[in-house]
Amino acid sequence: MATYQFFTKKKAYTYLLVDMPDYWESESQLLQQGFEKEKFLISAPETSEAIQKYRAVEQCRRKHQSSAFDFMFDMITFSSDH
Repeated sequence: MATYQFFTKKKAYTYLLVDMPDYWESESQLLQQGFEKEKFLISAPETSEAIQKYRAVEQCRRKHQSSAFDFMFDMITFSSDH
């Protein structure tokens, strides 16, 4: 199972695999480009599932249109463990 860190910039997003060797360097580059680091990690067996979970979080944010909603996701790891 891989762990993903998502980054956002306006309506764009990207992600990094936390276990990749150059994670810190890549994170630094994204932050310098104006991306903001999400406050949670997503664990998933495949990238497509991690993206699906991230989009679900974004959909909830838009639905509730409130930054107060973010407190629910602070430092949470979304996992596929059943």
